[in-house]
Amino acid sequence: MNRKGVIQKVAAEGTISKYHVLFEGDSKPQEVTSRAIQCDPAFLPHSPQQVKQPFIAAEVLMSPASNFDEEGEQGNTQGAVQDTSIDDDDESGTEDQPMFDDIPDSSMQQLLETGTTIPKDDATNPLIAHGLKWTLEECISMDVCRDQPKNTIINFPNGVVPDLGNFYSIWKLLFPYDIMPDCVQNTSLLLEKGGLPPTTSTEMEKWFGITFARTLFKEQGRDLWRTEMHVESCCLPAAFGTRFGMSRNRYDSILSCLRFGKFSDLELLHNPWLPVQCFIDAFNTNQTKIVSPGTFILLDEIMSSWLGLEADYSLNGIPHKTKIKRKPKGVRVELKALIDYSAFSSVATAVALKQHGTYFIGIVKTAHKMYPKQFMGTHDFSKRGDHVALSANVQGHQLFAVGWLDGKRKDLVSACGTTLPSTPATRTRQEVVVSADKGVSTRPYLRTTPGCNIVASYFDNFHFIDVHDHMRQGILKLEQHWLTRNWVYRVLSTLFGVIVTDCYYASR
Repeated sequence: MNRKGVIQKVAAEGTISKYHVLFEGDSKPQEVTSRAIQCDPAFLPHSPQQVKQPFIAAEVLMSPASNFDEEGEQGNTQGAVQDTSIDDDDESGTEDQPMFDDIPDSSMQQLLETGTTIPKDDATNPLIAHGLKWTLEECISMDVCRDQPKNTIINFPNGVVPDLGNFYSIWKLLFPYDIMPDCVQNTSLLLEKGGLPPTTSTEMEKWFGITFARTLFKEQGRDLWRTEMHVESCCLPAAFGTRFGMSRNRYDSILSCLRFGKFSDLELLHNPWLPVQCFIDAFNTNQTKIVSPGTFILLDEIMSSWLGLEADYSLNGIPHKTKIKRKPKGVRVELKALIDYSAFSSVATAVALKQHGTYFIGIVKTAHKMYPKQFMGTHDFSKRGDHVALSANVQGHQLFAVGWLDGKRKDLVSACGTTLPSTPATRTRQEVVVSADKGVSTRPYLRTTPGCNIVASYFDNFHFIDVHDHMRQGILKLEQHWLTRNWVYRVLSTLFGVIVTDCYYASR
């Protein structure tokens, strides 16, 4: 008769992996080899390094009729495993399927990090998703997050409040000036190697100012230093040299020697991102020191368009770039950004953040493991604005799954909030009107869609990084004015644009 159990531990002896399996009804685990375990090999770890925590696998069937020794040959000992696959349609139903409420905390972390140990959805019960049981909720009326709403706070050094109407004062606050001495030193070293005078912090500030001033003019390159009016133009020349007191040759020399750190070839071989990583680390440190986030923190990506070569094809190519066909500029470097509140939304994300005291709300798109997607897909939403809520308990952390119909269904996972009615979502739409006197015309109207607190909390805040990107890419356009074939300068131009956009929002 077959027996069921779960793998608790793996140990390697030579080329053989031995697994400790706890079978139903037993108080102690038994040791079996990998050749004796009857489940998909993809479910099994093959070295102790892959299982730093107790390992939870799919059901393991034991048969008293056969046994396998360490070399995989059939033996005579009772209680070993049949060499047949586990039937996903076992008539035992869902009662024997492991529930996540019964899994230790350390094992739960392993489950969330590895995609090979979670059982499949139960086709007979849409409320069970990859072993996690969800409960239908009529109403979620109490918010587990009882923190009072708060706004973003800017911490001024030494308590001295600068002139927030002065852009330069805000720039000095948000730019990571702690890295400026390294920038001046490393840039000066390269300038001196080329027989040019070293730079200073004052000159570097002027260089940054000229870089941002380039976005105000249509001209590019040397035309920005032209002093005579162009024949085909009615505008006065930019004349950067006389306007800012820096020649084009000096500006280009600083640009070609711009360095924020000094790294050996061996260090760059181990981490090719170091030329920009040092600036990113300084930026993050400064943001942590200056900005105290408000109630909502948003995670999204920031894209830096790059059409040059990759490191796979060129020694000076970018280490990695992302290609997304559906995007207008789909070949670019992808950076992760946090703004005060996704493709990152999942049950695992909500659990991991809750373990660190942070409440999560997000739309589940492709990362739907353990999310009741089957139930949401079969639920009957009768009209726009209808919603349904489910709850689940994962190691003491209560999570909510909310489906909301707004044209298309939106699936949200949340660790906080309620399903109490919220202010309806209002959008301006156009409709075609036919009248006897005006004929066919369009008329704007307001369409309201009811929702709940969880839905409103997400959709009132989720767009801020996209708006920030629009300000940086569509209005500032530094990357379009700073043309380069060096991937380091392309990423730096994106980061400089982020800081300028932050300064704009800080001054409002």
